[in-house]
Amino acid sequence: MAIQMNRLAGLITLLDEQLAALPPLGDTTAIDWWARREAHQRGVVRLCAMLERREGAQISNGSTASVTLANLRATATSGLEGALRNWRRAARAKLDLARGELAGAIGEA
Repeated sequence: MAIQMNRLAGLITLLDEQLAALPPLGDTTAIDWWARREAHQRGVVRLCAMLERREGAQISNGSTASVTLANLRATATSGLEGALRNWRRAARAKLDLARGELAGAIGEA
């Protein structure tokens, strides 16, 4: 279980860094917004490809995007970035729960 929790923590950190590094969208009224949106989307696609290649993620982008990584699945109707963010949120919740259970078990010992 510790190995799985360490992997989750590492993947959360990786997603934190990679999502923060995506090209910013900025103001939707800006004249170059469409070009920034396209650059942002290319960054999301590159991130997904890297997760599939390096981490064994299973990612699909249909009417509902989904990300399965480290035996945890998340979906979003808003697209791949939303599914990645939902996965990160679910992974954090799972990690927090496991840490709480571990702390409880140690306290009971």
